[in-house]
Amino acid sequence: LVSRPDDFSAAGTASASDAPVEVQAKSRIPLVLVLDNLRSAFNVGAIFRTAECLGVRRMYLCGYTATPEDAKGQTARAAMGADALVPWECRPRSLGVVEELRQAGMEVIALETVADAPLVH
Repeated sequence: LVSRPDDFSAAGTASASDAPVEVQAKSRIPLVLVLDNLRSAFNVGAIFRTAECLGVRRMYLCGYTATPEDAKGQTARAAMGADALVPWECRPRSLGVVEELRQAGMEVIALETVADAPLVH
């Protein structure tokens, strides 16, 4: 999880989201989610739904994280339309995203379930 007090759009990254303009313009909380190597399409879909309810600013789907554009369509079905409402991007590696967000002045807070995982914050 990554957050910062100012507008993320100042970082100058392009949006890969197809969300309608009125949705993109809606007030969002200063929170960006970076999902790294989440295999379960259903969990990713649930995170999209939660992110939409919270008004998350953007989601980055990194590594082999399932995306709404995957051929089986499981993530899009599990997201139940929230993937069209939350701006998101697919990136090959999360480390580059975390570095970009830090450079943009965002505070990085990491959640990990593996005991010996290297620290990124």
